[in-house]
Amino acid sequence: MDEHVAVLDFLQGDTNSVPVAIVFAVSSQSSSDAEDESAYLLALIENGGEYCIMKFIKKSTNIFSGSDIKISEIYLINRNFALSTATFNNSSDEPKNISLHFRFIDDEYLFNLPLSSTSNQFIEELTRSVDIYKSRPPGTEPNFHWLKSFDSFLIKSSSNEWSNFEEYTDSTRDSGGIDMANSADTEDSSCTYLVQDWTWASEEGGPLIQSYEGFDDNFLDAPDALSYNAVKDGAVDDGVISLSSGIASLAASESGNKYDFDINSRRMIGLEMEKHEHLYTSRRTFKVLVGTWNVNTRPPECDLREWLTTDPEPPDIIAVGFQELDNRTETYLFNECPRAGEWVDRVRKCINSHGKYQKIKENRLVGIMLIVFVLHKHRKDVSHVDDDQIPVGLMGRIGNKGGVSVRFQLHGTKFCFVNSHLAAHIDESERRNQDYAEISSRLKFGRLYPPGDLNDHDVVIWVGDLNYRIDGLSIEAVKQLAAEKNYETLLKNDQLFHEMRSGMVFQGFQEGLIQFAPTYKYNPGTSIWDSSEKLRPPAYCDRVLYRANAQTLRILQYRSHPTLLISDHKPVTCLFDCEVKIIDPEKYRNVYADVLKVFDKWENDYRPKVDVDHKTLHFTDVRFLEAQTSSFIITNTGQVPAQFSFDDKPEETLRGDRAKRYCKPWLSVKPETGVIMAGKSTEVVVQVYVMKGTAGLLTRGEDKIDDTLVLSLYEGNSIYVSVLGNYIPSCFGSSLESLVQMPCPIREVPIEQIVENERAAKRHDALQLEQNQVYDIPKELWLLVDHLYRNGADHKDLFIQAGHDGEFLNPRLS
Repeated sequence: MDEHVAVLDFLQGDTNSVPVAIVFAVSSQSSSDAEDESAYLLALIENGGEYCIMKFIKKSTNIFSGSDIKISEIYLINRNFALSTATFNNSSDEPKNISLHFRFIDDEYLFNLPLSSTSNQFIEELTRSVDIYKSRPPGTEPNFHWLKSFDSFLIKSSSNEWSNFEEYTDSTRDSGGIDMANSADTEDSSCTYLVQDWTWASEEGGPLIQSYEGFDDNFLDAPDALSYNAVKDGAVDDGVISLSSGIASLAASESGNKYDFDINSRRMIGLEMEKHEHLYTSRRTFKVLVGTWNVNTRPPECDLREWLTTDPEPPDIIAVGFQELDNRTETYLFNECPRAGEWVDRVRKCINSHGKYQKIKENRLVGIMLIVFVLHKHRKDVSHVDDDQIPVGLMGRIGNKGGVSVRFQLHGTKFCFVNSHLAAHIDESERRNQDYAEISSRLKFGRLYPPGDLNDHDVVIWVGDLNYRIDGLSIEAVKQLAAEKNYETLLKNDQLFHEMRSGMVFQGFQEGLIQFAPTYKYNPGTSIWDSSEKLRPPAYCDRVLYRANAQTLRILQYRSHPTLLISDHKPVTCLFDCEVKIIDPEKYRNVYADVLKVFDKWENDYRPKVDVDHKTLHFTDVRFLEAQTSSFIITNTGQVPAQFSFDDKPEETLRGDRAKRYCKPWLSVKPETGVIMAGKSTEVVVQVYVMKGTAGLLTRGEDKIDDTLVLSLYEGNSIYVSVLGNYIPSCFGSSLESLVQMPCPIREVPIEQIVENERAAKRHDALQLEQNQVYDIPKELWLLVDHLYRNGADHKDLFIQAGHDGEFLNPRLS
C-alpha cells in the first residue's frame, strides 16, 4: 500500500488537478473510531509555501490509487490552527500509537497514529509547517487559492468567506484560556500563544521571536524522516550498525521487542545516510560565540557590549553561561531567581544592538543559567530543541553545583551546549572530575525520539566555572608569572591541563590556547588580586572546552574581558568558525530512496520466513473418544531464527473449553509455540479428539470438523492451516428425549431429523415428543444395561474401578 502515491494520484488526477510540491500521508484513527484502527488517511499538503491537512476516508483496506480514497475535511495551517503535544499512548508496557492533538478554529481534533517512522515523519513535517507559517513576514497571510476546487471540504467559521479568512482575534484567543496580558516571554511585539500545551500558528506585529515550549520542535528526532524541512534540517540520527555489516546478528537479536526494532531500523537508515552525506550536503561556515561568567550574585550593572559584541560581525549563534546568579536560601529551596530575568534582559538588549537575535532556549538550575540565541534569519532552520539539568551539589541533589544543557539542530548539524559549576577549593580536583562524570553521563534529552545523550551530537561546547586551580606554585609566584604574561608556565601547573592529559576528565575535549591572565580571584569592582583574609591564589577557573565529531571547528578568539569589574571572576568568551552541513533536499531524496531500497531488501531478506508442507489436514470418520492425529512440517527458509505461535480466535467463535483460544476445543496442537533456527524444521502434531463436552454440538450439527489454525511468525507473516473432516454422529452427547425417537442407529438418521428432535427436546414440546416417541427408554441405554448384565455380572468392583477407552468402545452401541 502506497498512501503517498494514492494522495498524489487523487490530487493530480483529471478531476482535481491540484499541483502539490510535497505530500506526506499516514493512516490514522480518530478518537471516535476505535473500532477501526485505520479509518482515515491524513495527508499534509504544501503548495507555494502554504500548508494544509487533508483528511481522507478509505474506501477499502488496501490503498493503491486515488480512487481508493475520498476527501472528507481540510484544515488550513494558518492563524486559526493550533498544535498541541503529540504523545505516546501507553495502554501497556509498549507504546501502541501516537496521539496527534490539534485545534482548528473552534474545534479540537484527536487522531491516533501508528507508532512508525511514517508517523514520525508526518508529525515532524507538521510542526515544521507551523514554524514556516510563523516566520512569514507581516501582511503575507496565505490565500490558499489553489484549494478553491475543494471549497466545500474546508473547515470554516460560520462567518468566514473564502476571500477573507477570519482572523483569530484576541478575544477569540482569550475564550480558549489565553491570558494575553500575561503571555509568556515576548520580544519585538511577538509572542507565542499557549493554551496549556497549545502552540498557535499566529503572531502579533511580526515573525515569532520566542523560545518554543511543549511539543514544538522537540518531539521527534527521526533519522528517516523524509520531508522537505526534515531533510533541510538534516533529521538523521547516529546509528549503531550499518547496512553493510552485522545485519543478520541484529535481526536475530530483535526478536524480543517490536518497539526497539522500529528504533534500531531508523538508526540504521540514519547511519547509512550519514555514510553517504557527501552526496547531498555542502558546507557553510557559521560563527559561534560562547561566553561564561561567574557573576558572584551581582546584578547586571555593567555594559555587556564589552563582553558579547566586540567582534565586527554578529555571530550566527550565541551561547551565554552564568554561574552564581543568586545564592540566597530561598533560591535553593524554591528555585526562584528574579535576578536571572534581569541578566537575560540585559544580554538580549546587548546582542540585539549588534544583530537581530531570537532566543532558542533558556535553562536554569538555581544560579547556573544557559541561554542560547541564533540570528533571526536562522530560526526557521533550527529544530529538535531540548534541554536538561543535573544537580551535583550537597548530597548530589542540590543545585548550587551542577550543569545545565541546551541542544538543537541547525540545518544538518547537531549542537549541544553545556554550562557547569563544579566543586570549589584547590584540593578538590578529584571531586571536580567526579562532578563532570556525573553531569556528562546523566544528561539526557527525553523529548527526542529515541531519547539522546551528550554523545549524539556533532558539536559539543562545554563552558563554565570549572574551578580547577593552579598547583605547585606559591601565590606570589603565580601573580608574578601573570604580571610577566608567562601564561605557558602557569598552564603547565594547571589542574585541568593535567587531568585532561591523563584522561581523567573531559575525554575527547579540546581547549584553545590561553593567552590571558587567570580569571579568578579579584577584589570585586577592581582588577586587583584577592586581598581578603582567605587570600585565594589566582586560577583559570572559567573555561571553554569543545568536542567536534567529523566537523571543522576552528577557534578564532579565546579571551577574557578584564575591564568588567563587578565580580570576583572575569568573563571569558570563545569565538569559533564552525562548518555546518547544508542539505540539498532533492539530492537527499535521491540518496534516501536508494538507501530505502537497500533497507527494504534487507528487511525482506532478514524477515522470518517459513514454509509449511501441508496447509490442509483431512480427518475421515471422526468418532467419539477416538483420537486421530496428523501433522505438518514447518521449515525455516529465511536467514534468521523464526519464532512461531498460533493466533487466538475472536471470543465469539470459541465454544466449550476456552483455555485453548487458538483452536476449537476438540482440536489440539503440539508444540503450540517454538523457535526454529535458519534451515531447520519442526513437526507440529495436530490431534482431533471428540469428548463429551463437544460431542453434542457435532451430533446436532451446531459444529463440524472444520477449523483454521493461524500460524503466526513474530515480525513475519501468517500462514493459514485448514483442518477439515467429517464426524460420525453418536448417541453420546445426544439427549434421552431425542434418542427415544430413533428406531434405528443414530448414524442412519438424517442430520435434519436429529436437529429437529433436539430442538423439540430443548423447548420441551411434549406433543411432538409423544407423536415421535418409539421407545420408552433409548435402545442404546437398554443395550448398555444388557451388555453389563451379560459380561459384567461377575466383574469385581464393576462400578468402582475405572475402565479405559478400549473397554468402553468395545460394545460400540451406535
